[in-house]
Amino acid sequence: MKMHDDEASIDADLVGREAFRDALSDSDGAWDRARGVALHQAVMLIPYYRDTNPGMAALGRRTVGQVLADLRARGGGEAGPGPSARSRW
Repeated sequence: MKMHDDEASIDADLVGREAFRDALSDSDGAWDRARGVALHQAVMLIPYYRDTNPGMAALGRRTVGQVLADLRARGGGEAGPGPSARSRW
């Protein structure tokens, strides 16, 4: 199963995600929390399914790429916003 991860498809995904976000009119905090949940789940998919379900692992990698692209598009920098000042990690 080949997941598309070229730059044009990620850009199209960002446009669609932005339209969805505008329709929800939720707070930035809610969107950030949802992004964190998506990132957590995606990161856990990659090693768990690497050998047994490569398509699912690819979905995890694609989701991580999309979350990072979303952060960059919103001015989060190359690596994202980083931990908060209250974070112990």
